[in-house]
Amino acid sequence: MCDGFTGRVKSLHLERRDTFFFLENALLVKRLVGKELSTSLGVLRHLKHLDLSGNFFLGSRIPEFIGSLKQLTYLNLSNAYFSGIIPHHIGNLSNLKSLDLSYNSYNDNPLIAHDMDWLSGLSSLKHINLSYVNLTRAKILKAATK
Repeated sequence: MCDGFTGRVKSLHLERRDTFFFLENALLVKRLVGKELSTSLGVLRHLKHLDLSGNFFLGSRIPEFIGSLKQLTYLNLSNAYFSGIIPHHIGNLSNLKSLDLSYNSYNDNPLIAHDMDWLSGLSSLKHINLSYVNLTRAKILKAATK
């Protein structure tokens, strides 16, 4: 969706919608597939809503450029087959109100949170879903001392 006045992209909905099709007797689900998410999305500096849920990113890490989308208020990367460590750059999203990183894993390699300090940068956050994110080695969030 684009802003009617400026023409800037405000909202990008690329979530899987369970579009089914048949190919040689096999039922397939149509979704984005790729080893890496294109950094070309990083130029969408005015993006407020990004939904990539339900896609198949083959165990890629969440790309660091997502942390540069500082206008985001909604980010849904759930069930998109990301794995590896959650990048601390997500903590740059101070306008984020809703974050969903749930149900990400690929070949038994889950999404991992080793350090939770990035949460302190999400000052507008109202909703977070980290279901099935591996938190077993997560360091406790540092308390503000001021």
